[in-house]
Amino acid sequence: MLDEVLAISLLMVGVHLTTHYSYLLFHSIAELFSTFISVTVFIIVINCWESIRNQYLIFIGIAYFFIGIIDLLHTLSYKGMGIFNDYDYYAPQLWIAGRYLESVCLLLAFTALGADKPIKKSLVFSGCFLTTSFLISSILYFKNFPSCFVAGQGLTAFKIISEYIICAILTLNILILYQLKQHFELREYHLILVSLLLMIVMELCFTQYVADTMSDTFNELGHLFKIIAFYLIYNSMFKFLNFLQPNLLWSHPAARYFSETVGSRRPKSLPLMCLPEGIN
Repeated sequence: MLDEVLAISLLMVGVHLTTHYSYLLFHSIAELFSTFISVTVFIIVINCWESIRNQYLIFIGIAYFFIGIIDLLHTLSYKGMGIFNDYDYYAPQLWIAGRYLESVCLLLAFTALGADKPIKKSLVFSGCFLTTSFLISSILYFKNFPSCFVAGQGLTAFKIISEYIICAILTLNILILYQLKQHFELREYHLILVSLLLMIVMELCFTQYVADTMSDTFNELGHLFKIIAFYLIYNSMFKFLNFLQPNLLWSHPAARYFSETVGSRRPKSLPLMCLPEGIN
């Protein structure tokens, strides 16, 4: 635990120091970190969902892929990147779109956790795909998504109100998490809880920045909180997958055959996220 705290603290300091060279570099690192986490979670889930019995993991794994797509576009459209030259403030719009998608998907995922029947993965994927396509097209193609930042004035009322609505949805997530905490081990419950609390603080930070360059202290703090929140989500999901249970894995006939024919030395730990068919 202490090692993890030290590692994340050093990461925060290192990322913060990049602001002294270029805020654009800082923003890119912070957002690409969360995008990497999103895609990693998705890859794990799609490769293992035949063995994953927890509906929360499957729902979150699918949803975070699409959240990562919006976050990547948010990164590429940030003022100064020089990729989207027709408008300087696509990034705040994509930020709001991504956070709405994230908070709602987290809410739906927690609800699915207590469901009696397995969720339909194709339905979740299709729903996330259509919602993401709608949000992106309304911002970049149809350009009818409400403005979130006006040069010389700062954040729009829509942006600020949206941040508070997202905070309310995240608070509802916390309440449902508390009601369903019996589905989690204590450590995983605390990791997800702290992650949600940090997301709320993060959203509040993004109601305060005013600089046209979107590079003031509150903007930086919001992105630092996002790094920690995504790391905790990533960490909680890996813990929840019960990575280290070699006894269960090696009780499978195929594993015993491997042990007998290749060697009797058993590794100290093996991943359990993709169990062979037949292990319960």
